[in-house]
Amino acid sequence: MNCYFLLEDSKSFIKILPEWLKFIGFKSTRVADITCVEENNYILQSGCGVTQLITCGLFATIDTIINSNKRIDSLVVILDSEEETVQARKRQVIEKIAEKYDARNLNFEIKIFVCNCCIETWLLGRKNMYPLPIESNPNAENYKCFSKHFENHYYHYNIEINDPELMSIPDAKSETKARYHFHYFHNLCLYNFLSGKSPLKYTKSKPNIAMNEDFFDGLMERIYDTDDLKSLKEFVCFLKSNT
Repeated sequence: MNCYFLLEDSKSFIKILPEWLKFIGFKSTRVADITCVEENNYILQSGCGVTQLITCGLFATIDTIINSNKRIDSLVVILDSEEETVQARKRQVIEKIAEKYDARNLNFEIKIFVCNCCIETWLLGRKNMYPLPIESNPNAENYKCFSKHFENHYYHYNIEINDPELMSIPDAKSETKARYHFHYFHNLCLYNFLSGKSPLKYTKSKPNIAMNEDFFDGLMERIYDTDDLKSLKEFVCFLKSNT
């Protein structure tokens, strides 16, 4: 099977996904671009943000597949819902495709997966990330100072027992839901790092913690043991169907 992955993300998930594909046992091997496709290959490309993806990146990718003599079985589009619902974001992409193409004339399938609401939302679902009560942790000055910074997240929403996809923004916050989820995960990793619980920190440019197989296993345990992270489970089930 040959897959063309088109991701909204240009920083973190585009680095994370190849590692996840290895952990899942995805059959295909990554190649640089469509000219290198033979058998059981996949291509990974960034759409450079949701607006860019649905206004030109999507069309350019579909045209590339149509005009190539290489066989692509599935175009897999992955993007964030951000402030939209998953259904609204999917509909947005489907309508954009329908405006320009007759699906009956395409010789490849188009699969659309929407992360509810961003990649950090999925990452927050990893089991055993939520720390012990802040009051019971060490009192080193830099750690104690940061614990005050993190406690707003800590007391707002317990991501260990509640679905991260359902986490709203605190009333006092003016940022978007996606930015809040990013800050929660970034600060959670830093809090655990300072407390000695986690060996890695997280940034968009260095998402190493999410590229670790143990971290990935914790996510898989969450989606199969609970009803949480439905948008992640949908994506993982698709990948596993091709292993």
